[in-house]
Amino acid sequence: MLNPILGIGSRIRHTDYGDGVVVNLKSTGYVITFTQTDSKEIKFDYPLEIIEEVERDNDLVTYLMWN
Repeated sequence: MLNPILGIGSRIRHTDYGDGVVVNLKSTGYVITFTQTDSKEIKFDYPLEIIEEVERDNDLVTYLMWN
């Protein structure tokens, strides 16, 4: 099963870095700011626990091209 593409503002939990918030999307993955560490880029296919999902922008292709 594929993970959904999360929108900016989604709250997640990472097994190593703890709780965080998606602050940006890049073509290679999410940029997530974690409460216990700094920001990290995490690949889209990494299994994150979703605490609160925010719907992503419908124009994801254009968004990813310019970031």
